[in-house]
Amino acid sequence: MPKKIKHDQTGSTKSMADNLMGVHQLENPNKKEVQRSSTLYGFLKHRFPKKRLCPESSKTSLVYFISQSNLPLSITESASFQALLEIFHPGILKILVWQNSLTAHLSNVFFFHQQHIHNILASNVNGISFTTDVWTSPHSIAFMGVTAHLLDNKFELISVLLRLSKIEGDWKKTPVFDPNQQAIGCMAHTIHLTAHDGLNALGSQPDSISEEPTEVAGPMSISNLVDPPDGLNLNYNSIVSRIAQLASYINQSPQ
Repeated sequence: MPKKIKHDQTGSTKSMADNLMGVHQLENPNKKEVQRSSTLYGFLKHRFPKKRLCPESSKTSLVYFISQSNLPLSITESASFQALLEIFHPGILKILVWQNSLTAHLSNVFFFHQQHIHNILASNVNGISFTTDVWTSPHSIAFMGVTAHLLDNKFELISVLLRLSKIEGDWKKTPVFDPNQQAIGCMAHTIHLTAHDGLNALGSQPDSISEEPTEVAGPMSISNLVDPPDGLNLNYNSIVSRIAQLASYINQSPQ
């Protein structure tokens, strides 16, 4: 049954286009920007463009949300999670996909990003540095990740995760390698320890070192480092401070 044209506040039925805009709560693109609502809903409505809700877009959005929030796929079956989604969009459960279909879609998203990483690494870069990180999940499962670091044409640092593998083995027994021969130590820590060993080789350090470094003539002169420190009043604080700054710089560098 056709509906009657609504009257606006002035009593006019306006044009058919304006009437349909009001009935379906749409905005006329030819009009100037309307005054934004001060509510959160009004802000989100004008701040972010509307996207058509469909199973494909919902699958991709859910995969990104779950992976970035470190959540299990089974959360989509939770009644509280579904109730939360219905608050933002009533009727979303009719088209939303669940755990079984998300598992297959997760593989597609992974292969897409894997190819994207390959394209980045195959681009014209001067060099690539690699770092490894090992950590344990809340469920006491150990993982090792390999990350690549490179500079793009704008000299901006890009870091991409190349591989993340679960570490298998019993950590209570013998180590898998000789730590004295095969371990890769922290470069900044190594420099710091070497600096202290070097100062000890120059002579015994004083029992008490003043908090404020004292100025001496040419404290970083090469002669101060190679000659015996007898009567030299060598400023250990100045040397250790500069070595610590160098160690901090190396520690923050991706190289």
